Amino acid sequence: MTFPYPRPPLTSNQRLHHMTKARITKQVRQQAYALAKIARIADIGPCVVVGTWVVKDCRRRDVANWDPTMKAILDGLTDAGVWADDDSSTVTEVRYRIRHVRDATPHITVELLPAYGATCFVCGSTDDRPHGCGPDCIEGES
Repeated sequence: MTFPYPRPPLTSNQRLHHMTKARITKQVRQQAYALAKIARIADIGPCVVVGTWVVKDCRRRDVANWDPTMKAILDGLTDAGVWADDDSSTVTEVRYRIRHVRDATPHITVELLPAYGATCFVCGSTDDRPHGCGPDCIEGES
């Protein structure tokens, strides 16, 4: 999912009036809900959430400073039914990245990846459940 924010709308260093913060949080949450519904993301089970803020310049930035924005995004995805709850049994990890791309339009992307990353060495499946590709199917951590 791609959010058209040139910078995170909520950061840990902001000192906003509580009503302003609530309004921005609601907007981010509603946008995450809408994007998840458009993408038709169903209940995906345990996953790792990777947030990437794409920027044009190479200024130094605090990579985890936009946690409040990610929190609002996760809540919007919960509202959309991507998972029942965004607790630690479902969202096992949240990763933050800042990627410098000179010719890009600044934006934020959010990827949802399988939590456990098990890969079958025979068939390449990343499904943690038995998938029955044959007697030689060997699952291991990727």
